Amino acid sequence: MSNNMNNNKEALFIGYIDGTLDQEQLRELERLMTGDPQAKHELLEMKEIADCMMQEEMTPYEKDRRAAALMNLVTGGRSIAGIRMREILRYAAVAAAAAAVTVFALFLFKPAPSTVQTAIDIRPGGSGAVVLPDGSKVTLKSASSLCYDASSFEGKKDRVVRLDGEAFFNVARAEGRKFIVETDRVNIHVTGTSFNIQAFREDQSNTLTLLDGKVMLELLGNSGERLHSMELRPGERCVFEKVTGEVVVEKISRGEAAQDWNSGAYYFRGESLRNIVSHLERYYDARIETGPGLEKEGGYTGAFSLGDGLDRILSLLNYDNAFVVEKREDGSYLLRAK
Repeated sequence: MSNNMNNNKEALFIGYIDGTLDQEQLRELERLMTGDPQAKHELLEMKEIADCMMQEEMTPYEKDRRAAALMNLVTGGRSIAGIRMREILRYAAVAAAAAAVTVFALFLFKPAPSTVQTAIDIRPGGSGAVVLPDGSKVTLKSASSLCYDASSFEGKKDRVVRLDGEAFFNVARAEGRKFIVETDRVNIHVTGTSFNIQAFREDQSNTLTLLDGKVMLELLGNSGERLHSMELRPGERCVFEKVTGEVVVEKISRGEAAQDWNSGAYYFRGESLRNIVSHLERYYDARIETGPGLEKEGGYTGAFSLGDGLDRILSLLNYDNAFVVEKREDGSYLLRAK
């Protein structure tokens, strides 16, 4: 195999492991797997090694050993001179770090595309991006998961994905075909737009922030019955309180509309301390307990950079010295009233 062909195979393998291949590259990889059983075997071994490296109990020595084995599979045992080490080991770092992404792209190993089931899971403290079969890009946030059936992206069918968590969507336009995001209590119907949705199953509220285009929301009750149906326009944020069924829509600034955990900025307005703490727990993979008497009438309003670190952010939240922040020996935090 020529150097160019080897380099192309390496690039496809790396992109598959870290979930960055676009639709055409995925088709190219599928053709490679079909025509080269050895390449398919190598990729399966790489995926198994990368998945094993995500085991938290693995020792540093074992991780190093598996990383070496992974690199050997990619390079075919050749000298790594001239190969960018950072690119070769990118998926190993993704698999071993707290920000690891597990991508199960089963369609590469099934003969019928219509039976495809794909799931993407993000660990606490991580983030990751995926390009869907129609070219839409989804940036998943900490402790979030996305799944879809590839058959819904075929022909003239509406495209459907299922989200549990938080994600930023940049939806590709497809004439006459909707893009539908389903969550436990909110369904979002899109034609082509950019928006951020926070829809963790365990949270008491869901929030959708629209940047561009327009979306139609279906807000659902506990049994799946429709409570509200409404249209959201650019620069609007909808907060749906799942317990009471209350819906609040507000106009927000472009900066707030573009909020993105990956950019390191987090804006909140009239939000409960419990909800803010839930976001921090997911982002920092931490445990934060809140005592009684800490919620404020009207909630908390402000902004901070996630790069400031958890200790600094909790100090900023306590700007009026209303509570005490205790850090326990196990690394968890207790927020209690004075």
